[in-house]
Amino acid sequence: HCFGACKGDWDIYDLIMLRKKCRFRAAQKEWAEHLGVKNFKPYNGSSSCIPEPGETPAPDDPVGFVEPLKLDRKNIAMLEEAANLYNDLLMLNENRFKPIWDYLARRGIGKDAISRFNIGYAPPYSDEQHQGRALIDGFLPRFEKDHATFNAFTGAGLARLLNDHSKKGYGYYCRQIDFRRKYPFSRNYGDSLAGQIVFPIYDSNVLTTGLVGRQPGDRGIRWLKQQRREVPLSDRARLYGIEKAARHIRQYRTIILVEGIFDYFAFYNLLRDQDKPVVVSTLGSYVTPEAATILNGLDIEHFIVAYDWDELGRNGIERMVAKSGGWLY
Repeated sequence: HCFGACKGDWDIYDLIMLRKKCRFRAAQKEWAEHLGVKNFKPYNGSSSCIPEPGETPAPDDPVGFVEPLKLDRKNIAMLEEAANLYNDLLMLNENRFKPIWDYLARRGIGKDAISRFNIGYAPPYSDEQHQGRALIDGFLPRFEKDHATFNAFTGAGLARLLNDHSKKGYGYYCRQIDFRRKYPFSRNYGDSLAGQIVFPIYDSNVLTTGLVGRQPGDRGIRWLKQQRREVPLSDRARLYGIEKAARHIRQYRTIILVEGIFDYFAFYNLLRDQDKPVVVSTLGSYVTPEAATILNGLDIEHFIVAYDWDELGRNGIERMVAKSGGWLY
């Protein structure tokens, strides 16, 4: 166990795999040779500690947590700084990140929307310049001066411990540990949203309450929400676009609810031209009680629920119909 900043746990095979960048079978052979074991036969199974990362797509439904931790003022400040840094990376590197710009354009998100919604990009671990640590490296001078800043940073769910065996894809993330780095903050941690397009989530007072990451493609896990390692973060009151829509919703007493962020921009691009951007994404097909409380404070008379017509979407629409006493079309 590391009693320093990393707090990681390893056995001898983990350490060999990390140091040699090898798989479990090769680590067994390395250890056997070191001990002088003759006629060595490796275990034919796989390491119980380092599974390979899965490629199964995750459903776009809301993340539900037990006893979630609410963000404090310092965490919120960290989220705002992170969103700004990722936005600067994307805005100032249009040529370098051209595939990301092209992907967003295909999904109906142009340069004006990227700037207006502070959308950013967290370079992946394969990026030679940032190595999945653009945010951590940006904060590193502050971490060195004050460890409490690092606690607020991890408390906001912005860092991923690369040696966390409880997380899916542990084998992949272990291989990203970089022993050449001097400081444990960047050696043993990476950006939690590395490789993702970053969408900040704001409340109606334009305070940053979370970040959502979208992989620019359809393989593997498409959407990620930052969460703290030890204690899950509350995201049950998040409504994407509420800061843009709240005053218009009050004016027209109407709201259009959609599931995903890209659905949101499809409607927003149409409604903005009419000066009626009354659309909000619930980031899934379920309106949580916390989100419902926010909506109830907007004096809404007309609910239009435009969820996907799959089983989850239909269930979400039917729940809203039952709550509002409306009609199902």
